[in-house]
Amino acid sequence: MTHAGWDVDIEKNDVYLTECVYESGLLPNDMVIRVKGEVNKLPEHRRSLPLYCDPSEPDMIQLLKDAGLNAIPAMNEVWLGIMAVKQKKLHVDRYSVNLPKEFRSYKWKEVQGRVLDEPVKLFDHSMDGVRYDIYTHEVLRGTRTRGEVIKAKPQRRSAYV
Repeated sequence: MTHAGWDVDIEKNDVYLTECVYESGLLPNDMVIRVKGEVNKLPEHRRSLPLYCDPSEPDMIQLLKDAGLNAIPAMNEVWLGIMAVKQKKLHVDRYSVNLPKEFRSYKWKEVQGRVLDEPVKLFDHSMDGVRYDIYTHEVLRGTRTRGEVIKAKPQRRSAYV
């Protein structure tokens, strides 16, 4: 399994992303050590911000909590989360290499030549993490109701330096 972790800073419609962890084959305790080390590099006022985690990994969430991190299960409505991401302008740190690769390889399922509103679940660890952060953050902050699609013109993705 590949683990991906991002520092996400959301300012209205701009989302600033910095890759912190992207590794395969880490044992759960090793992942906790890596994540804790990355969180400790953040400014002190950001260290207690929530870590929105894959809700299908409750044991990992508990390990992160046991390590003193503010790990919570993310809301995993895939299509709604993708719509929330598409409404943002993403700024990816120039040293973050895996998210741009995943953007380029992201594919939608097709059945008999018809494209479905469902992504192919392959090489999408960073994409899932970004979706968890944006959608869950907006629902918990109250700017979006769970299950709500906010109609807005999708923003162009860009990189910042």
